[in-house]
Amino acid sequence: MNRKEWEALAYPVMANTVAVLEEFLADPSPDSFPDHLRARCRAAAENEQIEETLLIERRRAATVRSAADQLDGMFGEAKEDLAEARRREHAEAFARLAGDRYALEDEAEAQMDALLSTLEQLRQLDVRQRHQGSQAGRSSAGGGQPLERTLHNWLSARFGGVGGYLDLNKMPGTEGASLPELDPLARKDKEG
Repeated sequence: MNRKEWEALAYPVMANTVAVLEEFLADPSPDSFPDHLRARCRAAAENEQIEETLLIERRRAATVRSAADQLDGMFGEAKEDLAEARRREHAEAFARLAGDRYALEDEAEAQMDALLSTLEQLRQLDVRQRHQGSQAGRSSAGGGQPLERTLHNWLSARFGGVGGYLDLNKMPGTEGASLPELDPLARKDKEG
C-alpha cells in the first residue's frame, strides 16, 4: 500500500476523530460525547468513585484493626492488673490472718501456761489430800486411780476423739466429762 492509498483509508477515520474533538472542545461536557464515550466516562467515574470508596473502607478497616489490637492489649493489661490486684488482696488477707493466728496461738500459749500452773497446784493438792486421807485411815485415799491417769483420760477426751485436735486414744465413758467428774477424789464424800 502506498502513501496515497493509506491516506485515503486513514483520512475518514482521522476526520471523524477531528470532528469529535472539535465537538468536545466546543462543549466539553460528557453529554456532548458520543454514546460509547459517555458510557466509558460514566464507567470511569464510577470506577474512580468505587476506588475512592474502597480506599476509604480499607482505611476504616485498618483503623478498626488498629483499635482492636489496642483494645486487645488494653484488655490483656487490665486482666493482668486485675489478677495482680487479687493476688495483693489475697496476700494482704493472708498477712492479716497470720497476725490473727499469731494472736490466737499466743492466747493459747498463755492459757496453756495457766492450765499447767493449775495442774501443778492440783498435783500438790493431790499429794496433801492423799496424805491426809491415809492419816485419817481411809483406805481409798491412797489407792485408786493416780492423778496422772485421771488427767490423761481428761485431756485425751478433751483433745482427742471425733473432731479432736490430737490423735489420742480416749477411754470409753470419758467423752464430754469434766475433770471433777473423772477424778474419784474430787467427788463429794458419801460416807460422811
